[in-house]
Amino acid sequence: MKRALLVVLVVLAFAVVLASIFGATATPRVERSEAVGVRGPAPGTRKPRVRTVQPRAAPDVLRDTPLDVAEEGPCSLFLVLTDEATGAAINSAVELYRLDIPENEYWSRGDRLQAEVLVSTEGAWVRELPAARYRAVVHEQRLGSDAPVAFGVEGDETRVSLRVPMPQEFQAHLVVRDAQGERVLGGEVWGGAPRWHGRKVTPDWLTLRTLRRPDLYHPVSLRGGGSAGGTRTSHRVRGETPSGIQLLPWRQSSKSRQCFRWWGWSKDDWSGVSLRIDHDRPGDRRYAGASRQRGPIVDSIRMPDGTRAIDAGAEIAMASYPIEVNAETPADAWRGCTINVQVKLEGYAPLSFDLGLDEKPIVRTLVAAGGKK
Repeated sequence: MKRALLVVLVVLAFAVVLASIFGATATPRVERSEAVGVRGPAPGTRKPRVRTVQPRAAPDVLRDTPLDVAEEGPCSLFLVLTDEATGAAINSAVELYRLDIPENEYWSRGDRLQAEVLVSTEGAWVRELPAARYRAVVHEQRLGSDAPVAFGVEGDETRVSLRVPMPQEFQAHLVVRDAQGERVLGGEVWGGAPRWHGRKVTPDWLTLRTLRRPDLYHPVSLRGGGSAGGTRTSHRVRGETPSGIQLLPWRQSSKSRQCFRWWGWSKDDWSGVSLRIDHDRPGDRRYAGASRQRGPIVDSIRMPDGTRAIDAGAEIAMASYPIEVNAETPADAWRGCTINVQVKLEGYAPLSFDLGLDEKPIVRTLVAAGGKK
């Protein structure tokens, strides 16, 4: 009896094993989708990256599409740059464009960047150029000025001297008045570190070659970007001209750099003045700003217990932003300037408000961080 029961158990166990084996092999086959195994978006759906320098085309099309590489030739160019106003030699980065290149099966007729070179005051050689007409983009050239003329290059040696309109230097003056219209004299003038933003150099005359076939994509890299600065400067006001306090001279922006600088005026017990001068526009500038006594404003800013916030260590900054004036500006336009007040104290919410020149300050109480007074 026991032996028969043991045989039955062995048979059942063997049947279970067979069922599991044949059941696994009998699992329905899943058809693999065409999308399986594709990493990322399907080809052709991804937006091209502008910085890419290779065409984003299907491999079979790309293989048959030659890149628009710069053609080499037997000619050499010696390039010199001079200041249009003074005749002195200058140095600058230069982009040399070959003009009116004939079209071919893939590329349209147009201009192409042939070489980039740093031209020193002694000049610079550019070699292996094809005989053609060229035009230069001089990075240090004054913004808004006309580009140097086109020139031809042929033979073993071509010497070209380009007269470049350089950025000019201009003056800026600031007049500060109180609520009664009287000038606030003395104080200190400060200049922030000069700043610049790189800009894309795209001349009006430039006609870049393009792909003639719409099914191909060949992006062009963008130039420019970044910023740079110097040191913050300050000096005591030692007198004023009829035009006001003289700020340090400033220079215009160039083709490749858009420059600006923050300036300010400060004086003990008076609210300050801050202004930004953009260097894109030529000409001397005059600004008119307003200031008022700090004391009444400082006294109006209180802690929750009624004491002065300044005595608790609060930082209280005050400044107005002046207006640029010219012969057509109303004489009292500066009265529209308001005093912006910024209050900061650790553990309390920042406080910011504006006051007119004749506006009496009201009591303002700092609020603890989180909203509790």
